[in-house]
Formats: sequence, structure tokens, C-alpha cells
Amino acid sequence: MLKKAAHYFSFVGQKIVPPRVSEALSILGLSETKDYEEEYTLEDANQDYQKWLASQGTALSGGEAAYKHIDDEGKVFQTVSMAWPNNKQAPREYFMPLQHPVVGKPCPVPAKGWRNPPGTMKKLLNQGRIVFGVNETTQPRRKYILEENMSENLASLLYYGSSDDASLKKMGIHFENPKPVEVAKRLMTGVVGNGDLVLDFFAGSGTAGQAIMEMNSESHKDVRFILVQIPERINEKHSAYKAGHKTIAELCIDRLEKAGRRRIEDSGSILDVGFRVYRLTESYFPENHFEFDPSKSEKENVAALRKHLETASQPRIFDKNEIADIITEISLKNGYGLFYTLEHMKRRFPGNTVYRLSGNGKGALLCLDVELQEKNVRILAERYPEDQLILSRRALCTAKNWTLRNAFGDNLRTV
Repeated sequence: MLKKAAHYFSFVGQKIVPPRVSEALSILGLSETKDYEEEYTLEDANQDYQKWLASQGTALSGGEAAYKHIDDEGKVFQTVSMAWPNNKQAPREYFMPLQHPVVGKPCPVPAKGWRNPPGTMKKLLNQGRIVFGVNETTQPRRKYILEENMSENLASLLYYGSSDDASLKKMGIHFENPKPVEVAKRLMTGVVGNGDLVLDFFAGSGTAGQAIMEMNSESHKDVRFILVQIPERINEKHSAYKAGHKTIAELCIDRLEKAGRRRIEDSGSILDVGFRVYRLTESYFPENHFEFDPSKSEKENVAALRKHLETASQPRIFDKNEIADIITEISLKNGYGLFYTLEHMKRRFPGNTVYRLSGNGKGALLCLDVELQEKNVRILAERYPEDQLILSRRALCTAKNWTLRNAFGDNLRTV
């Protein structure tokens, strides 16, 4: 908004050419109280702009509101001290005074010296990035232009004095010292963009997840998250345990479900607040279970590994109750990630359960049936040779294996 408003001011020297003054004033929410069509000065522009800033209240962060000046090129900027930033003594050359460009006299040097060496100061001067006062008595400051610092959205200080105790109590979530959702939103707003993925290794009660749900619904963003929380047991005497949460991980999951439903109810819209829950477990594929025995020689371990792989490579039947977890492991091992999608291609492959597995910008056909129909072998070979195909070893006899290997080559994977 600040950048857009400033764009409509076109300066010539210290005066503004006003062909679109009314439009500029409209953007700033101001009325045309002066005869701007005759002359609208740089001073007028700054006064009106600062009035508009003051009227925004909490709509602008402290970081944005600090950019309260417009220069003679129509750019919004702020000035910042150029003083040496720490208590360590600055080199002697960092105390070289700057000459005021109008009166030609040296300006005050910060007590600890300048932040930058003489070469950098000269470069800033040549670029017009140093702002002087009306005379030599004012210490010069560095000029920061808003459009070059649009990603710096966080203020140095974040003030927040409330808590989420009431809202969590309403959801039946009992957790000591939960982080406020509003604070998490403010912090992430400054660094998280549309399409980003947020990883929180210490999820706790799930504050980060709820904050991202709210950010997405309020700002129409598509930010995803991964929350990690060990299943730490909750003391049986704690109110959370009595409310039905045996571990902190369970409490986190319950909170996200309830927070998602509440967002839908509050907005009256259809929102994507769904999420998947994963747990650490042993691999569903026996070939991954081999462990090196440090008490044996390398030759013995290699022989044991070969024997293990020979045994593990035997075709197996997948338990229907494990299919969802098995597909997740296959997705991870083949580069489709946790955020995969699964489409059941029922009409195209009658007699078999074939899925379109998609994720990370690529896709594969997946079938874990113990038998693959002959007609579906022909359909796969003729219509989908460019795709990756993942099948159960048990489904491939010699003839089917030859047909599909010939069609898919290295794109055929068996599990």
C-alpha cells in the first residue's frame, strides 16, 4: 500500500507535477483540501503521507510505519543511525566527518564512530543514501528505501500482553505455558511466503499449526506445515490426562482438529484445514531390517547381508490394514514426499486397484495387488510407458515381467 501510494507522486526538483493528484489523494484516503492543481510541493506530499500513516493505527506494523518520508523521486524511505554498533573501539578512519552538501561544514560524528568504512560512506554519498539535516549541526543518517526492503516486515520489538487460555479452555485443551497464536502469526508473517513449508521440531500443543491455519484463511495463502512431537506421556494427575490426552502428541492432534473446525465455523467458508498424522515405525519392507554386527568381520557381514536380501526379496502379500502406511513409505522412498496425493483409477483398470501417486511435481502408477490382470498389463504397456510403474513382485510372472520391463525399462519398480 505504501509503495503503491508513493508511486503516484512524480517529482520535478522540489515540486510535484500533478496530473493524477486526485487519484493519489484517493489512495491515501485524503480529501483535496488544497489547490494542488497549481502547486503540490514535496513538503505537502510528506505532510499528507504522514497523516495517512497516522490514520492506519495497527493496520501497519512498526517496521512498515517507520518508512514515513517520501523523497524527490517519489520513493518511500526512512532514515537510520549510522553509528558504530558495539562497544569495541572503531578504527581511526571510521571517525572521518562528512561535509554538509549545502553549508560546506563538517557534521557531527557519532561518539563511537561510523558504522561503515570511508569507502562505503563515499559510495553511499554517491548513491544519495545519506540524509543531511538543514545545516551542519545535525548528524547525518542513512536512507533506507521501502521497495528495497519489502521482506523486512518485523519490528525490532513485538508487544503482546494477552494469552490463549480462554480459547484453549473452550476447546478442552489443557497445556501449561502455550505460546500465543497471535505472536506466532506475527513472527511467521515476516518470513513465511505463499507456498512455503514451515517445520516445527518442538510442536508442543500445536501453536504453529493453528497459526498457519489462521494465516491461510485470513490471507488466502497456501502455507504448509510439518509438526514434530515425541509421544511424551502426560502425568495421570494432570487435567489434560483426565480430559483424555495420554500424550502431548495426542493433545496436539486434538487441538489442530478442533482449531480447524472452529476456523470453518467462524469463516462460514470451505477451508482446507485437513492434515495427516504420521508416526515413526519399522519399515514394512524386510530388506531394510538388516543390522551390521560389529562383532563379525566385514566378510561375514557382507555374506549375512546377501543372505538377508535373498530371503527378504521373496514376494509377499500386503496386509490390507497396512496398505495406507505402506503407500506412505513407498512415496517417501521414491521421492513423492509426505504431501502426496492418491487417485484411484478404478474405471481404467477393472479388476485391479491401481492408483495415481503424485507429489513433488511428479507421478507414478501404483498397484500392490498380488495378481495383475492380463488386460491391464496390455493397457499399462500400451498407454502409460512414459510413467513410473510401481508393482508388487508377487503380481509379476515371467511373461508379465518381460512385457512391462520391455515397455517401462528403468521406470518399473517392484516392492
